[in-house]
Amino acid sequence: MQYRRRLSITFACLAAIATATPEIASAVPPSLESTSGAGRASSYSLAIRRPTGVVAGDVLVADLVVRVPARSSIVAPSGWTLIRRDKNDPSRVPLSQALYYKVAGPSEPSAYTWKWQPAHRVGATGGIFAYRGVDVEAPVEAHSGGYRSKSRLIVAPSTVTRSGDAALLGFFGENGTNEITGPASMTRRFDRRTKSGASTVRLRGATRIIAAAGATGDLVASISGNRSGSTIGQLLALRPAQRTAKKPPVNNVLPSITGTPQVGQKLAADVGSWTSPDALTYSYQWLRCNAAGSSCVDVSAATTQTYSLSSADAGSEIRLRVTATNSVGSTSATSSATSVVNQPSAPVNVSQPTISGTFEQGQTLKASPGTWLTVTLPTYSYAWQRCNSAGASCANISGAVGPQVQLTSGDVGSTIRVAVTAVDLGGLSVALSATGPVVAAAPSSFAPSLATPFPPNSFWARPLPANPAVDPQSADRISYWLSKAGAFDLTLRRYAVADAVATPTAPLYLIAICTYTCTLHRWGAFRIPAGTKADPGSDGHLAIFDPATGREWGMWQAQYNSTTNTWTAGSGAALDLTTAIAAPADISGANDANFPALAGIVRPEELASGHIDHPLVYETPPRAKGAARCPATANHGTDTSSLALPDGALLQLDPSLDVNSLAIPAWEKVIARALQVYGMYMRDGATGSTDLIGENTINRGDQWTTLMGWTGNYAYFSSAFPWNRLRVLAPIC
Repeated sequence: MQYRRRLSITFACLAAIATATPEIASAVPPSLESTSGAGRASSYSLAIRRPTGVVAGDVLVADLVVRVPARSSIVAPSGWTLIRRDKNDPSRVPLSQALYYKVAGPSEPSAYTWKWQPAHRVGATGGIFAYRGVDVEAPVEAHSGGYRSKSRLIVAPSTVTRSGDAALLGFFGENGTNEITGPASMTRRFDRRTKSGASTVRLRGATRIIAAAGATGDLVASISGNRSGSTIGQLLALRPAQRTAKKPPVNNVLPSITGTPQVGQKLAADVGSWTSPDALTYSYQWLRCNAAGSSCVDVSAATTQTYSLSSADAGSEIRLRVTATNSVGSTSATSSATSVVNQPSAPVNVSQPTISGTFEQGQTLKASPGTWLTVTLPTYSYAWQRCNSAGASCANISGAVGPQVQLTSGDVGSTIRVAVTAVDLGGLSVALSATGPVVAAAPSSFAPSLATPFPPNSFWARPLPANPAVDPQSADRISYWLSKAGAFDLTLRRYAVADAVATPTAPLYLIAICTYTCTLHRWGAFRIPAGTKADPGSDGHLAIFDPATGREWGMWQAQYNSTTNTWTAGSGAALDLTTAIAAPADISGANDANFPALAGIVRPEELASGHIDHPLVYETPPRAKGAARCPATANHGTDTSSLALPDGALLQLDPSLDVNSLAIPAWEKVIARALQVYGMYMRDGATGSTDLIGENTINRGDQWTTLMGWTGNYAYFSSAFPWNRLRVLAPIC
């Protein structure tokens, strides 16, 4: 009895909603967007998928026919409202038909599940209609339903509508599987059935639009064949949404501006208050006015919700025009003007910049910007200057624009100072440090040569530290690298580095202009021996080394023109190898990473002697997009994976690996030991393979054949080489 009482209350509430809603004299009929259905032969639940294309504000109507007794409850999914439930007399064959609705929200589940008592594993079938254009406040206009036993007719009793253009839905259920036909006045939308002995059920859903208010009359469907059974028919009328006249937006409160009217500050827009029958979108235009707030003009490209004040706004007042747009049209409203935009003063230096470090060739000096009075947090830039021994005749050192500088042989005998530029919202100011002591030459007994161009304390001759820091993603990075690395080889006669010694009697050549920014003219013309050749690969690498000065001229795409007796290069850098680790970031050097051309290359004499006493360099396909890793100053990668390695990436072979026990050729063991002690740095990109870079001995005889017996362009590593035992180290410079 308690269950029936609840049903009566539900029906009464629905009737009250329908009664309280005023008639809609003019409306657009609701539109059926989609349907879905489901059936199960023996279960205590039924899941029906959400119809396609459902959006917020759609009205969903579900009807289920279930072979449960009248006293058994049916539990609807969350958000569904029971409209009515019609069922058999308790003495008849168990059959219930329940009708529900819900208004779709912004996020709906993919399916809805109704449940009943697990003791009743019975047949059930049902469907869902998705309607648009229904009055979401009171969607139920009218409804009816009725049960018949031992009948070949399914009768949905007449109901009365009070609105024209209502959608009428009919649901016709039976406890059999024979085909249901009709009603002729309605359009069939779905027909679902399930067949399993005593759990057989079938349900048809049909619709039509009611043009005028009034009684619908009984709507009758029939069961084909001679068999009769228990049947239930139900009707539901959905009330159409009222059609209202729409108008453009109306502004109630003007837009306003928040923020400080000062150069460098950001202003923000408040749209104000608007009235509109439907959703609004807003657009913005900031205006620059005179000091009286008039003669305003649009600020170019200032069309977002915020605006950053620049020096062009100083002395002006700012207004904001907001345009509100709905489905009918647009309306604009303009804010009051700000006060006059203020221009703050430039930074003031309180204590001058200072320099720390040892004033000696090869050492690094660091600058402290000093103390400044500023309006906002300043940014600093640096320009290092070389002066004479008396601290006068100072000039900027090319490329020395960071907070630290490494002293070179060109600084010996000079003094050094730094100019610091402080920038804030008020502008910029420059302050100079005091000059330091005269730069001393680095003490060294090192005698450079083509075979050993770097001094023993150079970065490019230094072993790795005993316990270097390992990249936290090392294992994943190595796995990703190996998946794209291709075959492994050592370059010999193509894509290697050809080199030659600048002898005192060799011809002088000046390469002042390259395809890309280069510094090959840094010390003017330099000597290239007659007959010198670049590597024949498309990269055309060539390194010219002067042992007397420790200088290198590293070139990419170097070419000699015998007709004009000139040398050209696509890019390159002149470097002092006694101090340089890499070319500056704004230079296109001899390779992508801006390393010295002679850095890390493998020579035949090293493999023949059984040891390599310096780091190696390599080029590989998967290079990360983004910043380079020290010691590289440039990166040309395009791989967007977070596991890809950039130019400069340092790899080390596991130092605990017993290289002698490996089943690899002797020359590969020499390289393996070098990778344990010194590691290798990524220098360039490659296509289809990973190359360790060797010397092309084209300018000093065919040493690869003489010393190693190799005649091809590349020496390929055996498949047993332990590339998977490499690890990625954190930068050590």
